[in-house]
Amino acid sequence: MANGATNQLVSKVEGRELVLERIFDAPRPLVFEAFTEAEHLMRWFGTDGWPLTVCNIDFRPGGVWHYCMKCMDEGQEYFGQES
Repeated sequence: MANGATNQLVSKVEGRELVLERIFDAPRPLVFEAFTEAEHLMRWFGTDGWPLTVCNIDFRPGGVWHYCMKCMDEGQEYFGQES
C-alpha cells in the first residue's frame, strides 16, 4: 500500500484525550469527503445491522450533526446529535 497505509487503528491516551489514528490508502480530499458528506457517511458509518437512516451534517461553527441508526433485526433506533 502507498505511504505505509495499513488496516491498523492506533489508539493512545494523551492526558484526558483519546487519540485514534489510521492511515488510509486514498487521497486526503477523498477521505475528508467520506467523513463529511452525508451520502458517503450513510454508506459506511455504524456497525453491521445498524445502518444510518437519517444523516444531517452541518460542520460549520455552531452547526450540528444529527443522525439515526436503526437496527435491522429488532426495529430499535438510536438517535444522536453532536454539536
